[in-house]
Amino acid sequence: MKHGVKSFYSMQKITVFTVLVLAAWFIYSRVEQARRETAYRAALAQFQRDLHIGMTREETKKYLDSRKVPYQPMYWGEPGGAGWSYRIQVGEEPATIICKSWDVYMVLNFGSTKTVSRIPPDEPVASDILQGVHLKKEGTCL
Repeated sequence: MKHGVKSFYSMQKITVFTVLVLAAWFIYSRVEQARRETAYRAALAQFQRDLHIGMTREETKKYLDSRKVPYQPMYWGEPGGAGWSYRIQVGEEPATIICKSWDVYMVLNFGSTKTVSRIPPDEPVASDILQGVHLKKEGTCL
């Protein structure tokens, strides 16, 4: 066999090996992503089952405190969703080539029961009403 033919077959083997490694990595990353999403949705379902729309912030806080669930009051200034919410971290998406790791939160949105004169208001109000529970991911990509 000539040297050029050996070199060609070696390159083919390297290319096939590289394609197989990339395909395995892609499949593995998709399976792991599906596992994370399943865990996020299970956590969301539990909170949606236990916390009903219309509960007061005070009732919600008692529920979270009784189960030792760490949460942070956050003011989201998003259109249609501005107001104080509770943010509970439920996971983290791993970094990729183009993105830093992303934090995954469960957000408990509340509607204010009183007119607020300044935005953001000084602090959440105990009588605010739970309006929804959803997942939110925050992170940075190129």
